[in-house]
Amino acid sequence: MNNSGKTLTIFLVLIAILLICVTGISAFFYVQQVELREVAEEEVVQLQSKESKMKKEIKKINKKLFVSEEKNKEAEEKIENLMEEIELEQGLREELKKENRGLQDRLSRKEREKDEVEEKMSQDIVSAEEKAKSLEEKLDSTIKRNTEIEAQRQEIETQYQELKKKFESESKEMQKKVEELESGVLPPAQEAPVSEPKASLDLGEVDLETIVINSSEEGGRIISVDKATDFVIVSLGKKEGVSEGTLLSVYRGKKYLGDIKISRILPEMSAADFVPPLRSQKVRKNDQVVIKSEDKAETTGEEKSAE
Repeated sequence: MNNSGKTLTIFLVLIAILLICVTGISAFFYVQQVELREVAEEEVVQLQSKESKMKKEIKKINKKLFVSEEKNKEAEEKIENLMEEIELEQGLREELKKENRGLQDRLSRKEREKDEVEEKMSQDIVSAEEKAKSLEEKLDSTIKRNTEIEAQRQEIETQYQELKKKFESESKEMQKKVEELESGVLPPAQEAPVSEPKASLDLGEVDLETIVINSSEEGGRIISVDKATDFVIVSLGKKEGVSEGTLLSVYRGKKYLGDIKISRILPEMSAADFVPPLRSQKVRKNDQVVIKSEDKAETTGEEKSAE
């Protein structure tokens, strides 16, 4: 064989070896690929199962998300309602605070007015007590004077009776003497002059002071008028038999003005409220008040209808 044949043989051997190697490598890679394919198929199956599981879990999660969203919506609505309730409660608190402040102001004003009324009533009571004391003194002096006048009257009456007896006895003696003169028993020279009574008593000349005694009628007068709080103080109290709720008629002279109702009472004076349509502007101090009975109520009702 020549060199070209050897070279071709070697070349062919090399090609055969290469082909064997390539075939072996191809077979190896094929086996590897088959194994990898099987592994991949298993992984795909596992992934598919995992995917189905994930889908189920996603569905569950979606349901949970939906439920949670609904709950969140409900919670938001509740929160909004609570916020509205809180705002309403705050508004109510503010209104209550304002109302409490107003009530406190009104209460303080009423307390001041009450203190003023109590002070005024205490002053009126003091003045009334002073007046009552002075009236008692006047009454005592009047009673004392009446006692003295009664003693004087009795003394004068006694003197009058004595003079009357003396006058009657002297009249009888004079009558007897006249009868004796007429019958001629005594001479004319002895005719005794007719004597007049030595004293005579004219009770008309005795000037007795007129004694004025206040009658206990069912009447009084208005002591003061409080136009700010619309009530009056009258000079009738428990001593005159009035009580809370008693109706009094108000007069100025003979003119009927209206009615007032006793609300607070003391022994010698009372506070009364106006019965509509009577108001504080229509009355004034020293107007007369009379306890209103059923007959008087009918009369005043007729006067109102007549007006």
